[in-house]
Amino acid sequence: MAIKEQLSPTPLFAVVGVGDLVAEKVRTSVDLKTLPEQLKTLPEKAQSAAFGALKDAESAYAGLAQRGETLVGRVRKQQATADLESSAKSTEAKVKAATTTAKKSAKQTKSSAKGAATSTRKTAGAAKDATAAAAEKVGD
Repeated sequence: MAIKEQLSPTPLFAVVGVGDLVAEKVRTSVDLKTLPEQLKTLPEKAQSAAFGALKDAESAYAGLAQRGETLVGRVRKQQATADLESSAKSTEAKVKAATTTAKKSAKQTKSSAKGAATSTRKTAGAAKDATAAAAEKVGD
């Protein structure tokens, strides 16, 4: 895997953006007398601005994470969440009971069908024997 696929380009874009911002500020407030001195401090200003932006981003991230944690804790404690959890458990139990009932019914139906087939076979055999016996008597 190439390094460029592993690294996020966002920090680089931030540094380039800081450089562009600094360049814009320099263009709009150029004082030719102090320009050489300003150019000497430009790398420090860019680095300072980048670190400041990074600190702001870290602070915003931490604040959002804390806010999310608070919300999740609040939602977990709400009655609606407890009701939903209870309802889900009840539904799960009903589904298991319905599955068990369906399996038992299928087993009973199979057993009844097997018994009916056996009974029909015996009745057909008895009818065949009776028909053969009656035919012999008629033939006598």
